[in-house]
Amino acid sequence: MPSIVLAEGKETGIYYFRESWIQDQELLKATFPADPLIPMQSNPVHYLRRGAKAVEILDIGLDHSGKEYHLLSLYDLIPVLAVNRDTTKAEITGWSDLNKYDLTVGIDSNSDMLLLGMSQGLDKDWRQIEQSKKLMQDLHTRGKLLFSGNQGFTAGKLPDVMILFDKQARALQASGANLEIVFPSEGTVAFPVALLSKKPLHLDTTVLQAKLSEAVYQADRNVTNRVKKIDSDYYAAVIRAESMINRELIKPFRPLRTNKYENSISYVILLCILGTMGTYFYFRVSDPVLRRYTMAVFLLLCFWIIIRMARLLSGYEGAVHRYTWYLYYVALLYVPMLFLWIALHVDGRISPKRMEGVKKGTFAIASFLLLLVLTNDLHEWIFVFEDDTLAYRHGNLMLLIGLFYAVFVFVSAIILVKRAIAMPNKTNLLIPVSAILALTLYTVIFVLFLNNKIATELTRAIILFVLLIFLSMVQFGLIPLNTKHGIIFQHSNASMLIRDLDREIALAPKNESAYRFYVRKEQPIRGGTVIWLEDRTELQQLFDEEAIINDKLEENYRILQKQYEVERDLQTTHAKTRLQEQITSHLQADLQNLDHAIRDIESGTGEIQKRKLSIATLELMRIKHSSHFLMVYLMEGHIQVENFLLSIQAITKLAQGMGIRCDFTDNMQGYLSFDSADRTLAWLIHSMKQALEHRVEIGFYLQTKVDVLSTTLYIEKKRIDKERFEDLFCRFYHQNEQINTRILTSAYFYAARLQEEQVRI
Repeated sequence: MPSIVLAEGKETGIYYFRESWIQDQELLKATFPADPLIPMQSNPVHYLRRGAKAVEILDIGLDHSGKEYHLLSLYDLIPVLAVNRDTTKAEITGWSDLNKYDLTVGIDSNSDMLLLGMSQGLDKDWRQIEQSKKLMQDLHTRGKLLFSGNQGFTAGKLPDVMILFDKQARALQASGANLEIVFPSEGTVAFPVALLSKKPLHLDTTVLQAKLSEAVYQADRNVTNRVKKIDSDYYAAVIRAESMINRELIKPFRPLRTNKYENSISYVILLCILGTMGTYFYFRVSDPVLRRYTMAVFLLLCFWIIIRMARLLSGYEGAVHRYTWYLYYVALLYVPMLFLWIALHVDGRISPKRMEGVKKGTFAIASFLLLLVLTNDLHEWIFVFEDDTLAYRHGNLMLLIGLFYAVFVFVSAIILVKRAIAMPNKTNLLIPVSAILALTLYTVIFVLFLNNKIATELTRAIILFVLLIFLSMVQFGLIPLNTKHGIIFQHSNASMLIRDLDREIALAPKNESAYRFYVRKEQPIRGGTVIWLEDRTELQQLFDEEAIINDKLEENYRILQKQYEVERDLQTTHAKTRLQEQITSHLQADLQNLDHAIRDIESGTGEIQKRKLSIATLELMRIKHSSHFLMVYLMEGHIQVENFLLSIQAITKLAQGMGIRCDFTDNMQGYLSFDSADRTLAWLIHSMKQALEHRVEIGFYLQTKVDVLSTTLYIEKKRIDKERFEDLFCRFYHQNEQINTRILTSAYFYAARLQEEQVRI
């Protein structure tokens, strides 16, 4: 909250914060006599970043003030008590004396910072303001508390005691007021003011301080023990507490003095009210055209509130500020247009063709004016900004928008009033007209005397004004709701009647309908009961047709399911037959090979015959178990791993009888296909036959995962080390933690090569 802001801009001129209560033009002219004074309305640091040489601010403790910027202290602002000795002789020494005497107490408009001085003196802590709050409440209760307004206090008319900054009090003294400046004995605070610049300022500080003293900015005082100098860190904490000070101390006496978060909360409440009212009208307005117009009005008002909240919370700088401001006119232009449409539709004397022409013409005018507002940065015909600041004045074309608004609202009001006068029950006019007049009077008074928050308050006032107009039209019967049962149903063909509280018929249907299927319903209404028959004939026909279609679909589904089962059985039978033929041919070939092998055995002698006999025995075992697997698979559709392992164990025992050492462990579970079982068995027999023929040592293990059976055969030229083989298996096991089943079969022979194979289960 800068007390005053000035800046020397890129273009010659000294900018100052024109909304401040400090009238510092004389000081500025004396300090910078060659430059014109230009009002501004923005953050002072924003001007530094855009090229200004210096700005005057309160020491708010910028984090980068010691690095990027330079500060030159000017003067302090101290909250004090100014006693009017023309009206009172009371001995005032501190804040607590304000309640000891029957005095009128005035306080400046910037009361938040002034009251921080009071809270520091009475409560000693700006976070606990109970004593300060109680003192102000007592003054207000006794009617002794006055606020200065925007113009401040003048020497001709002053209260008994004023809470002012010391500079203000000295300025009033200089203008002829008989004031005694009292630094409260309990204590107060000092707000330091300094010049902030990017480069060190080359000013004659002696001359500057002399000018400050001449302009009653400084005076000699020996009260340093009563004044707490607020440094940067403390002042930052004070600024964070500002909203609490406003709520707890200022708002009870100045309800329009609110911060942006409190304004946003009030807008949220308005948004909820609009949503509730809009939903109510959507379901209760019986005329579909009026329902559409009403919904458009309420949606535009909700849009206006949301844009207003976004502007409040996003700050007041840059393009976002301007364009959220421009978007206000979406509602401000289209809502009067919709009011005219509603008034003409309610009046009912304009033809549909002319109504369409009026709608197109008014929409084109409102859209054209909105386009001018949204493109204002290109031409500034609506708002003219001063020297690239937020200070502005209205352009010439702003008159068109005001004329558009006034004409549309006036014409709509005349049409609706004439229509309302023609309606019965003219006593209904009393409540809404009184409310609208009261709201209008409040708006006029607010504009004349409290315009410091006019934009914020008029937003609420206009929205409440619109709500009252809609409620008035409903009260007059201009907008028909479905509570007016007679108006809605007297031109209807519905089979219904209305009975009063005595069950007598108040409204009978024009024609009786003989429904084949119907539901009788009864609903209490204001003043009686409405009874109607709801025709279900057409709905029942749709249900019957849907039932027939569902029966046909179920029959088709059963036929298709039977066809699918037949085809599946045929495919399964065909696959099993083809597999049986294929395996039979392989078995015949294997039997022929076995027969040749037996004949070769007869031709051999000694060790050769023994080895050939072992090979033939292994081949016979493969044929036997393979045939067994085929029979099991054809009967059950799969082969259990337990049965497969039994065959492996039988072959292993046979191999041990032939002198082959086999160590076999397993804990396998699950199922195998015939193909995977047959190929694994063939590979095992093939490996044993190689071991008998070539005298090699073989190490292998079988591994089954979820869907893969892996058989790995390790054959090396040198003798396989058992510990190395088991270590290899353990590493494989840890890398495959999701393994369901394991087979470890070890046999030791001599080997000459390495193989690996995976079979899909």
